[in-house]
Amino acid sequence: MRVTRQASITLLASLSLIGGTSGAGAEPFGPEPGSQGEVELGIGYVSDENFTFGRYNGWNDDGARAVFNLDYHQWQPGGILGGTLDFLDFTATDLGLDTRRAGLTLGTAGGFELGLDYDLLTSVNNFTGRTPFRGGSSLTLPAGWVASNSTGGMLGFDEVARRFDRELERERWQISLAKRLGTGLSLSTSFSTEEKEGTATMGGAFYFDASNGHSAILPRPVDYQTNDFDIALHFLRNALSLDLSYLYSSFDNGSSGLSWQNPYGGSFGDRVDYPGGTGQIALEPDNEMHRFRLLGSYILTQQLRLSVDGSYAESSQDDAFLPFTANALLTPGAPLPRTDLDAEVATTTFNAAAHYRPLSKLTLEAKWRYEDRDNDSPRDGYLYVRGDAWAPSDSRYTVYNAPHSRRLNRFELEAGYRLPLASRLGLTYSYEEIDRENAAVRETEEDIYKLVLSSRPASAWNARLELGYRDRAASTYHWDQSYYAYYDADLINLIPDNQRYTNHPLLFQYHLANREAWDGKVSVGYSPGGDWSLNVDLLHSENDYDKSDLGLQEEKRDHATVSASFLPAEALNVVFYYSYDRYQNEQRGRAFRGGIEKNAFAIYPPLPQASDPDQDWKTEGDDQTHSIGANLRWTINERLEAEADYSYVDSSGEQAFAAFGGPGRDATALPDLETTQHNVLLRATYQLRDRVALKFDYRYYRYEEDNWAIDGVRFDTLDKVLWTGESSPDDDIHFFQASVLYRLE
Repeated sequence: MRVTRQASITLLASLSLIGGTSGAGAEPFGPEPGSQGEVELGIGYVSDENFTFGRYNGWNDDGARAVFNLDYHQWQPGGILGGTLDFLDFTATDLGLDTRRAGLTLGTAGGFELGLDYDLLTSVNNFTGRTPFRGGSSLTLPAGWVASNSTGGMLGFDEVARRFDRELERERWQISLAKRLGTGLSLSTSFSTEEKEGTATMGGAFYFDASNGHSAILPRPVDYQTNDFDIALHFLRNALSLDLSYLYSSFDNGSSGLSWQNPYGGSFGDRVDYPGGTGQIALEPDNEMHRFRLLGSYILTQQLRLSVDGSYAESSQDDAFLPFTANALLTPGAPLPRTDLDAEVATTTFNAAAHYRPLSKLTLEAKWRYEDRDNDSPRDGYLYVRGDAWAPSDSRYTVYNAPHSRRLNRFELEAGYRLPLASRLGLTYSYEEIDRENAAVRETEEDIYKLVLSSRPASAWNARLELGYRDRAASTYHWDQSYYAYYDADLINLIPDNQRYTNHPLLFQYHLANREAWDGKVSVGYSPGGDWSLNVDLLHSENDYDKSDLGLQEEKRDHATVSASFLPAEALNVVFYYSYDRYQNEQRGRAFRGGIEKNAFAIYPPLPQASDPDQDWKTEGDDQTHSIGANLRWTINERLEAEADYSYVDSSGEQAFAAFGGPGRDATALPDLETTQHNVLLRATYQLRDRVALKFDYRYYRYEEDNWAIDGVRFDTLDKVLWTGESSPDDDIHFFQASVLYRLE
């Protein structure tokens, strides 16, 4: 585990503070002196290797694993560890698995509290794919690799390809200290270090331009470390509360870049083709962040309360640039304009609120939120090597980075009034304004309205209604902004005015486009007695991008849940639920080629493709999910308890296409995406003795997915994409666990 010098100093400083806290005066609190806890020891068994059932819980490998959990609490004022401590808590979960947690907390009442936490999380992804590449951050191909201009000619792939596990492990340690300094004043600090290691995937390509990309799915190493240190001073006295804090965070990537040997031949010439060609991609750069924050509230009167929350943060990264290309046979047309980006981003946030109750039934609240993200990174021109295949020498092909900044102001007024029948009415109006730099839209303004009505008209009934409306208006959409920001002026001057765009002029980015949004929610609960209850939740929302000719046109979301609980006897509890979710969207695009066909402004026929609405296409997506579940808990007798749980999830995704008459437009719909999941849990707990119990678990897990995007797609199915050939999950898992629980006293 790597720990930076600064992190080590921070850790030692925290430990020195802890050493000076012994002898703090104890203040009685909590339960009667004593201790309690529980130890669980057993064994679990998984029938098959998988990456869905055990994706995050450590039960991904087949076979047996140990089960070990511990929970212990002790409260003994002045009686722990030689009279220096008053309380001690220790918890440990899943110590026999690759996903486990442990935490220790100890201290004195009203004096100090020291915590030490450990967390290991392993995530497993689809491991059915194969790759011919070998190595970590420098990938090579095995001897005898058969290169080709297309994947279909890469004979011998099956003989040299190997399985690779897409598995990530995150390990985190944290030490924390809270210390009382005096009446109303306290200090808290913590330090954490986290390592994330494993293998993921990413795409890499060789190309001259977008029309001739030759790509591959690459296994990439993950080797991250993040260190966080924070310290805060807390003050609470009478009506005033203040928190002043500082946070430092650093990120270190053990791999600055990923390089790979070109698997293609006969495409780019001897300088780039296999075996001498090498591609390279920069990975996430090292960076750090400093943040200061002030949080406070003040009660002026019983009717008026004020609060503020402000912060200022500076983020920076100056990781050294990689060369323009790792391909030694290519000579860049110009050197790098600088050795590193020297990026700096300053973020200021401020929240203020005033809560006022002028009448016993009326409350008023005013809020203001301010955000300013100032990207002060330098802007330079880069005559970079395209796709590790072409090194332009003409300065006209220089491109520029475009730092983005934004400023947000949001004002909100809310009124709430208590009505008869235990009801309350709330009305909220908000106005939001965002100014942007280096964006297609300079300014967006949004009006937001919300109505909330909650009521309990009778003891057995409760209901809540929410209605919302949002209207976002954008200033003039500058479709050419990114073009002028990205390309060199000498190249722009060679391009006709009607072709100077990267996105079609009628294609609006949805987060910047005019939009009207509606949403509504209804919740109703009915509990006529102590033996059963019923709850219904309904939700509908719509987003209409009414000024967008191309791009996202509209989207809708629907949700419904019905849940019921039933207690037919004191020893029996039954819960049932059904849930339905649906998401629909409509997008519109236009198909066109470059050159004269890229003219998007012609109005007289014959129209070029970019100006011809007959070249439009439309896609309508429809995703639906049905979920159903039931749970039964039964206390059979004073020694035996049983639980049964079942859940079923069925999801489907449809993509329908439509064309508008243009030649060569194929409107065939994509195949549906289908997933189904069954979960069964059977559990029994038997109290063998007063302090000893036996627990037995059986789980059945079935997950099946039909995914047209990967099912049947071999490494050579896509002509210019060297694919891994992975398949959709089809897991049929049986899980057994038997354990002994011992109660500590």
